[in-house]
Amino acid sequence: MKKRDLKNRITEAFKAESPDLSARILASCSKEPQLPASAFEMQLDESPMKRLNYNVIFKRVVACAICLVLFISGLSIGLLIPNGDNNIVRSDVETFVYLDVNPSIELRMDDENNVVECLAGNGDAEAILLGLKLEGVDMNTALTAIVGAMYVNGYLVENSNSILISVDAKDDETTESLLADITNKINTVFEKNSLECSIIAQSVDVDDELEQRALKSGVSVGKMHLVDKMVGKMDEFNSEDASELVDMSIKELNLIYSTRPHKGEEDDPFGKDVSSGDVSGFVNQKDALTLLLTAIEVNQNCVKWYRVQAKPQHQNGNRQMVYKVSIRLKDDTATYEFEVDCQTGEVVKIDTDMPNINFSDGHGGASQIETTPNSPEQNAPSHDKKQDERQDDTEGSLGDSSQENQNDIALGDNLGKEDSNDYSKTEKSD
Repeated sequence: MKKRDLKNRITEAFKAESPDLSARILASCSKEPQLPASAFEMQLDESPMKRLNYNVIFKRVVACAICLVLFISGLSIGLLIPNGDNNIVRSDVETFVYLDVNPSIELRMDDENNVVECLAGNGDAEAILLGLKLEGVDMNTALTAIVGAMYVNGYLVENSNSILISVDAKDDETTESLLADITNKINTVFEKNSLECSIIAQSVDVDDELEQRALKSGVSVGKMHLVDKMVGKMDEFNSEDASELVDMSIKELNLIYSTRPHKGEEDDPFGKDVSSGDVSGFVNQKDALTLLLTAIEVNQNCVKWYRVQAKPQHQNGNRQMVYKVSIRLKDDTATYEFEVDCQTGEVVKIDTDMPNINFSDGHGGASQIETTPNSPEQNAPSHDKKQDERQDDTEGSLGDSSQENQNDIALGDNLGKEDSNDYSKTEKSD
């Protein structure tokens, strides 16, 4: 049945029961002359009156008001972003700063670089932050307090001075400025105590995937990001080595990092990092090379090119840090590889294919040194054994400033240099 037919039937039924009722009601509600029933019937039949239903309008207004309140509340809640640790990030947080030594500490700061929240990433960090009320203080004050507490608690000392700083800010300009400011501030704190700090300061763009991997590995997003860069850029490391790198201390990672050249090119993940200071607790690169040349009785003037890079080595189930030292002699195109213990300076692996090699560790321990196994080509001339695959190595005097590289070790004017484009592009040596 159509809507119009239903309406007509209702009208007829109403008229039959009270033929004059509709006219009387209309007349009582108006001072206008009473309309005949026929006129009302026609009006009802042909053009129904549209009356405002104030009850419905009121309900709709209330509903709209409730929706508006819910929208505003939802917008406010949406500004609170959960992080990987299930903590709530307040809407006034603009910058995240991660400090890693062994304690891992996260600073959340507002747009004026005042601390909004300070979070401990592990048990060591909880001990450092115990009693420190850093919320509301400026960044420099917070950094001074944290570094001081790490020093007092033995985490930053003379033989362990490495700090990893990671910054996630709203834009690149702010990030770069903060990296420089934080590095300078921490160095100033150390200098006032006649100490030196070795710092890696990097930018990091934190996303859910990085947070989840860091959480699964039990490390900060800053350390996870540094490991990612090392695996991605240093050829001697691959994805299978990531778990070992994650387990290393910041001190060990810093040693590896500090022995790789960083040119700052656009595609270089280390290019915008800020680094300063020598890594303490290890023999430095210069001394490692000097000790090696002394042990194998090679005069430094006979060396035209070298490379010294730190790497982890395993012996009897224990990890030790060694320098992989690669050298080339004058009038010889072969590359010879040795290993030197980073902590003691002792030569732990020699390349017996070097011609006329003599070895003495000065302690009668030559028989304990690992030697490079002889290859089937051992009877071939020495310069054919290890032809270096790279043809663009820079060779020349260290006095040539146009070729100088931050990872070169200045032992004398006649000692050659490493190419600054090299990121350990030589095969792995165990």
